[in-house]
Amino acid sequence: MESAMIQHVIFLIIFILAAGMIFGRLASALKLPDVALFLIAGMLVGQGLHWVTETSSSFTNQFILTLGSALILFDGGRNIRLSGLRKVWLTVTLLSVPGVLITCAAVALAAHLLLGLPWIYAVLLGAIISSTDPATLIPVFKQVRIRNKVRETVESESAFNDATGSILTFSVLVVITGGQAFSLSESRAHLGQCRPLQARSR
Repeated sequence: MESAMIQHVIFLIIFILAAGMIFGRLASALKLPDVALFLIAGMLVGQGLHWVTETSSSFTNQFILTLGSALILFDGGRNIRLSGLRKVWLTVTLLSVPGVLITCAAVALAAHLLLGLPWIYAVLLGAIISSTDPATLIPVFKQVRIRNKVRETVESESAFNDATGSILTFSVLVVITGGQAFSLSESRAHLGQCRPLQARSR
């Protein structure tokens, strides 16, 4: 059973890499950002042709997702220069901490008022999607000319905002799984306790 799963994972990895190379060459020939073609490829082989039908909770999906995320972050991290980071550290800090918290609050407010979600689940939704992932834009920067300061800001922020988003998400999950009552005043106090952890993570 385990050997069959390993073979299935290896087959999917090879298939995904092959599809990526084909659509990458196609993007190069069409002079389009390869990320856009990769998204089309994913929709085609997934929901279109149903060649890849893994559920989001399956081991295979989680493994490929973790592997792909690691490769994206590694590629982005190796492009970050300390000299460039010194120039944009203030912007990166504002985007990675206050920016994530403001986005979470805005999404939570909209989810509560428009979707009618309870505050606890509205805040959880905001925490999950508050950490944007501009790392997917890094390959685009190799094809589109852009100012170095903007590129370095986006690349650096993509590496640091995940920490704030993760702390925020798991903090809300602790409240949910602990069965504690939730209110805006308690959430502000809880986030205040998390700020020292965010500072140490930076």
